[in-house]
Amino acid sequence: MQAGMWGRPGDDTLRKLRRWNYAIHRIRCRIEEIFGTWKRSYGLRRMRWRGLAKTTLQVHLTAFAYNLRCSLTLLTSPPHELSRSPTQSTRHRARNRAGPFRWFSA
Repeated sequence: MQAGMWGRPGDDTLRKLRRWNYAIHRIRCRIEEIFGTWKRSYGLRRMRWRGLAKTTLQVHLTAFAYNLRCSLTLLTSPPHELSRSPTQSTRHRARNRAGPFRWFSA
């Protein structure tokens, strides 16, 4: 497979690109997870307003709401779940529920 990356053709470029991606994949994964949550849960698939100032305001309000939600999750979670990120612990609890009527089960 040939790719003309950074102005250099060939396998050397692909090797450098793979090494670069491997070096930053953990950081990129955490950041992309946050952006995905913003798009999926906080309505950032499209901007509500036009203009740089209003769009910046929407992104800042979304980040504020996300941080509030993460803080709430951290404050209300048991101590053994604090080793996970806030979004992971929320997903983990949602998966382990017995359903919407779990308090009726004996």
